[in-house]
Amino acid sequence: MEATASLAEDHRIIELMLPGLERMAGQFEAGEFVRGYDVGRVLEFVREFIDGYHHGKEERVLFPALAARGVPQDSGLLMELVREHGEARRCVAIMTAGMSEAIGEDPGAEADFAEYGREYVALLRRHIEKEDRELRQVAEAALTEEDDARLAQSYAEIEREMIGEGGREKFREVAEGVGGS
Repeated sequence: MEATASLAEDHRIIELMLPGLERMAGQFEAGEFVRGYDVGRVLEFVREFIDGYHHGKEERVLFPALAARGVPQDSGLLMELVREHGEARRCVAIMTAGMSEAIGEDPGAEADFAEYGREYVALLRRHIEKEDRELRQVAEAALTEEDDARLAQSYAEIEREMIGEGGREKFREVAEGVGGS
């Protein structure tokens, strides 16, 4: 099913970035220098690719399509995933708060970035596993071929709107650069 394969491909891109965020958290904890440019790339990736694009596909398109097929939104898996998206946004907000001014100047902000960066990575790993395993099964059981075609079209529209056509490859390169550096 194209709709679930697209989400899984996003997950593989996200997983490329996670080691880089973990490494930054460790550097902040150790009092080591972390380039503001690298922090900025991670935060841009998180806000634009993960939250705007990936979570946007789920919350704006997939979850409503599943609800239309009888999957409950106010309890169970979908509610849990939306709650986790909210937790992820909270971590990102704390990591982002003041980082542009604080790098190298405010150890408290760096400690917050490290703590919530690690929390965010752990949350995303659990979340991705749940989506790859449970959400995929639910979606493939509930959605029709016609639903899948509509979702694929809607995903393409969200890509153009949120990250630009071909943006997924741009963010793959960012993830590889941050994760591998």
